[in-house]
Amino acid sequence: MRRKFNQSLVFQMGTILGSVLTLLIFTLVSLHVVAGRYNEEILQDKKEKLEVAGQSLQRGLVSQLEKGTSAELIKTYFEEQAGRLTESNPRVVVALSLPRLGSNLIFSQPVQGEKYIFFPPPGRPPGEPGFFGIKPEELQQPRTVVRDGPGGVLIASAYPISARGQRQGTLLVVERVQEGFNLVRTGIRIVSILIPLSALIGVLATFWLLNRMKQRVREITAGLEQLSQDSSYRLPVKGNDELGEIAAAINQLANAVEEKKLLEEQLAQNDRLAALGRLVAGVAHEIRNPLGIMKTTLQVMREEFADQGELQEYLQVLQEQVERQNKTVQEFLAYARPVPPVIQPLNVNSVIDSVLYLAGPYIQRQQVMVKTALEPELPRVAGDGEKLKQVFLNLVLNAVEAMPDGGELNISSYQEENWVIVQFADTGPGIAEEDLTRVFEPFYTTKPGGMGLGLALAYKMIEQQRGLIEVKSSRGAGTIFRVKLPLAGQRGC
Repeated sequence: MRRKFNQSLVFQMGTILGSVLTLLIFTLVSLHVVAGRYNEEILQDKKEKLEVAGQSLQRGLVSQLEKGTSAELIKTYFEEQAGRLTESNPRVVVALSLPRLGSNLIFSQPVQGEKYIFFPPPGRPPGEPGFFGIKPEELQQPRTVVRDGPGGVLIASAYPISARGQRQGTLLVVERVQEGFNLVRTGIRIVSILIPLSALIGVLATFWLLNRMKQRVREITAGLEQLSQDSSYRLPVKGNDELGEIAAAINQLANAVEEKKLLEEQLAQNDRLAALGRLVAGVAHEIRNPLGIMKTTLQVMREEFADQGELQEYLQVLQEQVERQNKTVQEFLAYARPVPPVIQPLNVNSVIDSVLYLAGPYIQRQQVMVKTALEPELPRVAGDGEKLKQVFLNLVLNAVEAMPDGGELNISSYQEENWVIVQFADTGPGIAEEDLTRVFEPFYTTKPGGMGLGLALAYKMIEQQRGLIEVKSSRGAGTIFRVKLPLAGQRGC
């Protein structure tokens, strides 16, 4: 499916790119065609106007030469006529060469210092081309030439001057076409560069985005595969684009599924524990009555046979066993029918100090060193002091029993968001991974002679106080129990 998606995405992007490039090429070609036609019309118009002006001046000069007018008067006539022509268009230059009269005349100064060689300078061999490759001595008919020149396109019209059956000279009328025409040509050059450059940048950017998108899709696909194998894995959310939103949505869905699974497991556990509690309560009642009778009978026998020392020893053993069984029944009843907690604001550090005071002698005998790191300004928690004391005492005793050859027990308290955390960390042998998920199950124990109700009862007591109890351990690395208690004054506390 990934391959199909990539092919579809590549096809779509390729189609879009092809369409855009086709449009750009069509636009560029159309622009060239339109601009070319526009330039041709401008040049044609300029040529026609220039030829009309040149022909008029040619006829006038020929007329003056036919009359035999002197060179000085012809010069004056040329300057008057050329002045009228250049007055309306300062970009026009008029040049006249009359070798027989010994005169080369150029009317109008070159624009912006430009200098044109209109006729071969003196000493140049005959027949060598002059301006625009025109050979004045060989010019027989009027000729118009268009060339690129300094500052723009130049249009030059050359006219032979003949009078009295002889060739007298050459007339040149030159105009530089700049305004409008040069602007269009410059615009075409700029657009001709910008359009391919923009197309190239667009193609490169599109392929970069496409490659980045494909990479992100592969990351999401790989993340989904890993998520299917490890429900705790979450996809990395990169950026705030659509793919980032998809990754975040997948993570939210995974969190919801995980929470639903935990709730289902918790409900199933609660159902099992409730059924077990009812069974335990019934069994405990059935056992408790005979135990009461046995305890009363033993008391009567000890009083009646007080003078028989050997019998008293046997009765003492029996009474201790009855008391032991009675204590077990009490634990059963406490688990099956727990007393509702009395919730009130508590200083959790005071509860810890009280527990350590009670367990101090036992801890010393087991050669266990206790280190505390209690945060002094902790806010009060909502809980039942006696039940918390029972839970903490159970965790302390379990930790000490896990270190028969001595060790270290670290107890700390601190605030984490809306919780106060109490942590018990020992340096014992740790709990195997296969046992870790069952430590809070009733009647599950790895201690010889243990009932397996201590941690189950602790879990239930903390749960009644809207708290949490967690365990983290591995074989050979010790065990950490974390009790999370809600702050006093929160909703429901």
